[in-house]
Amino acid sequence: MTGGKIGNIALDKIVLNEIEIIGSVSGMGYFEEAIKLVENKIINLDQIISHTFSLAEVLEAFKYESERVEGAIKIVILQ
Repeated sequence: MTGGKIGNIALDKIVLNEIEIIGSVSGMGYFEEAIKLVENKIINLDQIISHTFSLAEVLEAFKYESERVEGAIKIVILQ
């Protein structure tokens, strides 16, 4: 995807600090299918969403996620 170019990376720091680099493609082409599964109630998001916040509460939502406040797992921010 990048033509084999790795850019200007300090490989010695990666090796000496035992840093792992993992590539990922975020579900290319699956988003529409996932939406249909939710719309058709095949997947119940209530089972995985632990907290819901308004857009005005976005900073609190990030705190819940990063600190796992009240056992936060998946957080939804609604407009």
